[in-house]
Amino acid sequence: MAIVVAFVVGLLLLVIAALVKLTVAVATAVVAHIWELAIAPGCVALAVATFAALRVLASRRVNEYLGLCRTLSETGSLEAEKANRLRALAAKVAPTSPSRVAGEEHVYRDLVSRVIADGIVDEHEREVLQELEHLFTYDPALSESIKEQAFLGLLTALQGDLSEHAEQLARHNAAALGLSSATVQAHLQPLIDHRERVRSKQRAIERAAAEQLREQERHQAEVAEDHERASRVLELEQRPPVSTTLKLQKSEVPYYAVPATELKRLRKGDKRRQGQLIVTNRRVIHHGDGSVSVRLAKVVDAAADTDHGLVQIVKDGRRTPYLFEVRRPQETLAHLLRSLEEAEAAR
Repeated sequence: MAIVVAFVVGLLLLVIAALVKLTVAVATAVVAHIWELAIAPGCVALAVATFAALRVLASRRVNEYLGLCRTLSETGSLEAEKANRLRALAAKVAPTSPSRVAGEEHVYRDLVSRVIADGIVDEHEREVLQELEHLFTYDPALSESIKEQAFLGLLTALQGDLSEHAEQLARHNAAALGLSSATVQAHLQPLIDHRERVRSKQRAIERAAAEQLREQERHQAEVAEDHERASRVLELEQRPPVSTTLKLQKSEVPYYAVPATELKRLRKGDKRRQGQLIVTNRRVIHHGDGSVSVRLAKVVDAAADTDHGLVQIVKDGRRTPYLFEVRRPQETLAHLLRSLEEAEAAR
């Protein structure tokens, strides 16, 4: 009897186990079917919706962040609440977000252009630049490049005219922008060199002009003195003779002797002979490297060129006139005219 009971109990346990296994299998299949038909698509849709919502939130944060950055850039300040919000958003927005990086660069370029547009970067503008630089996350080399381009624009506006004041202002702006001294000097040095070359040329021009003016004044003074001496020669009742080492003719009296250069104008160029010009009561003589002697009776014309310091004597029968370079052409001519008048009167 006990064996029968044990057998029945074992059989029941086997049946129960088989039923439980069958139930689990059926339940699993049902759940899988339900997941496949309803739950799985819902989860995917939920995930997509969640991702889209996160993107919208991130985009709103970026836009709000960049909007506050622009407000700070344009107004130079923010209310305390907005300033705190700006710092909070800077921490929340992904530093590598393409929209953040591009927006920050645009805001910074615009700010740098505006602060330098009036020609000077003041202390408040410098503080705003530094605050934005602290918030922004892009490569510092890009910031340096943006400021360098703005600085070059400022130098271009000078059109190469870099005065000491303009140089001082440019260095002030560069320091306010935070540009390195090496970068600033590299851009300023060509303008400084150009300025010095221009000034050197200007000084040379001024010196030449001053020298020309002095030469003109000296020449005018000599011409005035020459004219005065010539007037006295013509007004003298009787001219005193002068001494000379040249052997003269009998009864020939020298009235004027002066250093002179005979000038001959040739096709190959001018030829000069140094010597002394002597005016007597009978002749005009040039004695030196060569000798020229013109009797007064043969002189048909004479003239003085004060601008070139020349005395011109035209001799009868000679195709070209004699030219003599002298210090006082009018005085020389005056003596020659007196000798011609006196020789004519003595005939």
